[in-house]
Amino acid sequence: MNRPVGITVLGILCFLFGGLMVLGGLAMMLGMGAAGLAAGSQEGASSGAAAFIAGLGAGIAFVFFLFAVLYLAIGWGLWKLKNWARLTLFILLLISLAFGLLGLAGSLLAFEPITDEKKEADIRPPPTPSSRSLRKKLTHCPAVDPGPDRGVHACRAFRRACLRPCAPASTSSSAASAPA
Repeated sequence: MNRPVGITVLGILCFLFGGLMVLGGLAMMLGMGAAGLAAGSQEGASSGAAAFIAGLGAGIAFVFFLFAVLYLAIGWGLWKLKNWARLTLFILLLISLAFGLLGLAGSLLAFEPITDEKKEADIRPPPTPSSRSLRKKLTHCPAVDPGPDRGVHACRAFRRACLRPCAPASTSSSAASAPA
């Protein structure tokens, strides 16, 4: 009996996908095992966290291997023209389609288009303090001497020199300079 070309292609794809699932399971097991070792070697880390990460990797790898065996069996069944392989592949494809549609619906629900208002809010620089409040801060900042003719240059120097708020001027110096 001649094998149809579509069944041959599906069988080969199942073999390839099964092989990729085996590689993915190995990568998951090795990667999560290495992550568990790294987590366990951190100072002050508990061994429970390392065991959990390694166990999680082994569990996910087991699921990968399970699906690899399933796809390899379906590939063999398709190659041998077994009817159960066609039905099983059809069911797996329907399940895959359902999860794909759920993922699409979830991403559409989470999608938030960028409007002009939102774009402007994201691009607009953060507000800077008014020049009046900056002059107040400059008069109390020991790193910058704000002269009457410095203007904008004093503001830039203030931003460079004073990364933290300056201490307010002491009341004794302002009381001494006030006329009696």
